[in-house]
Amino acid sequence: MIVKELVCQSTFKEEIMKRKLLFLGLALLLVALPLAACAQPAPAPAPAPAPAPAPVSAAEFYRDNVATIVVGWGAGGGTDYTARLIASYWPTATDDGAMIVKNVLGGASIVGTNYVYDADPDGLTLLMASNGSTTVGAVLFGEPNVHWKLGEFQWLGSVMADQYGLGMAIDSPIESIEDLQNAKGLKFGGLGAQGSFDKGAAIAIAALGLDAVLIPGYDSGAEISLAAARGEVDGAVLDVNYLHDVGPDGKGLLGHPLVIIDKNRAPEFPDVPALTELTDIPSDITAYMNIYSDWTGRYMAGIGPGVSADKILFLRNAIAEIFANESFIRQLTLRNPLVGNILTGEEAAAVVKRAESVSQEDVDGFQELILSYSK
Repeated sequence: MIVKELVCQSTFKEEIMKRKLLFLGLALLLVALPLAACAQPAPAPAPAPAPAPAPVSAAEFYRDNVATIVVGWGAGGGTDYTARLIASYWPTATDDGAMIVKNVLGGASIVGTNYVYDADPDGLTLLMASNGSTTVGAVLFGEPNVHWKLGEFQWLGSVMADQYGLGMAIDSPIESIEDLQNAKGLKFGGLGAQGSFDKGAAIAIAALGLDAVLIPGYDSGAEISLAAARGEVDGAVLDVNYLHDVGPDGKGLLGHPLVIIDKNRAPEFPDVPALTELTDIPSDITAYMNIYSDWTGRYMAGIGPGVSADKILFLRNAIAEIFANESFIRQLTLRNPLVGNILTGEEAAAVVKRAESVSQEDVDGFQELILSYSK
C-alpha cells in the first residue's frame, strides 16, 4: 500500500515537471520568435543612380539632328535660292549635319517668319529672311498678325545687298523713261505691302509721276516675271538679277531695267540711270528711299528667341564658314552677280537695330504711299 502511494507521488511529480518544461519551452519560443525576426538581415541598399549622361555639345547636336531653314517666299526667288545653297553647304560646316528647306508662304513672308518665331527654341528651326520686308517693315508698319518685335530674332549672318530696278515685260513697247511717263493704266506686280518690290514700285510711281497701280499677291519674283510674260502685269520693280538672262524659270522675262531704284547705278547695268538722276525727288520721297535702301535687298539667316548661347555661337560660326566658302560664293554669284557685303551675325543685328531710329512719321507716310497705289 505504501509502495503504491510512493509510486503515484513519483508519477505525479514527473507529470508536473514535464508540464513545467513544456511551459518553459513555449515561453522560450515566444521570446525567440520576435528576436529571430529582429535578427533578419537588413534589406540590400538601393543601387546608386546611374550617372547623368554627359552634356551634348552644340557641335554634336547639329551633327546628329536635322535643321530646317524656313523661307517665307515661294520657290525660285532669291531668298529661296540662297537658303537652298546654304542647306547644300551645311554638311561641310557641321561635320555632316543635315538641313532641309521649308517654304511657308503667306502675308508677304509674315507667316513663315511667325513660324520660326513660334518654333520650339531647340535651335533647329532657322529663318532665311529679307531684312527689309520680313523683319523690319512688317513690325514698323504695324502689319497685323506679326508675332515678333524688332530685336527678338538672333541674327546669324547676312550675304548680298541687292539693288532693284524697274523692268517691263520682255515684249512691252515701253522702252524709255519718256515712254513710261506717257503710258496710262500701268500695272506693276508685287508681293504685298511689306514686300521690297512693292516699296520700290511705290517710290518709282511717286517720283516719276507714273499712271500706275500695284498688283500684290504673288509669292516670288519668279512668279511676277511669269505673270508679266502672261500679260497679267506690265512690269515690276525686282532685284536686278531678274532683269537679264531669259530662262525657263521666269528669270529674265522682264526686260532690261529702265531705272535703278537707288541713289547709285547698279554695277551690272552701268548705262541705266539711278532714280535720283532723273528727277528732283521731294523730301518725303527721299526719306522713303533712305528707308528702302537700308532695309531691302539683304538676305539674312536668323533664329527665334530662347535658343541657348552655345547654339547661337555655333550657328554664327557655321554660317560664317559657309559664307567664306569660295565655291558657295561662286554659286551664289550665278544667281546674283552683286554678291558681296557679307556681314557677321553681330553686324547683321546692327542693320536691323538701325530701324529703331526711323521716325514714325516717315514710316506712316511710306505706308500710306504704298497702300495708295495697291489694288
